[in-house]
Amino acid sequence: MKKRRQRGFTLIELLISMLIFIIIVGGVVNVLLTSITFQQRIMADQKMLAEISFVLEYMSRTLAMAQKDIGGTCISANHNYEGSTSTIRFLNFDNECQEFLLEGNAIKERIANSSSSSHLPLTPSSLTSGNIIVTDLIFNNAGSTWSSPADNQSKVVISLKAKSKTGDSDLSLQTVVSQRRLNITF
Repeated sequence: MKKRRQRGFTLIELLISMLIFIIIVGGVVNVLLTSITFQQRIMADQKMLAEISFVLEYMSRTLAMAQKDIGGTCISANHNYEGSTSTIRFLNFDNECQEFLLEGNAIKERIANSSSSSHLPLTPSSLTSGNIIVTDLIFNNAGSTWSSPADNQSKVVISLKAKSKTGDSDLSLQTVVSQRRLNITF
């Protein structure tokens, strides 16, 4: 009886097929890891946009409801707010002295329990998380005086630049806030 020769794969064929399989699997894993990293960056950018939008909306609403500090206990008399490029202080709608500022790459606020700036807390509360780096915050009165009698609509321009620690995007936003309580005296 003749022995049949069994036909199988040679060692070289097995090694080549394993190499092709490893290259295909490596490519698929690389595409998967790249897409996961890309998705994480997009999520970080979306979180940054949501957080900065919330903070900007909060500052806008609070500034829109600011009132005139007639007594000059929070800021100088005859001004509705007192601001520098990265800090703004005003008398809020609850008659409390309030301040927004840029400190340590974060937007922070201080609120006094009275209308006096001497009661502002020493340590401000952070409005942005540590995942966001705010590089620039500018308050500008846009030429309006915010004093009574009101000749024009009082407004503040808020500009900010931020970036996410883990994302790729830089964000630049600017908004104009107009005063809702005009404090008009006749």
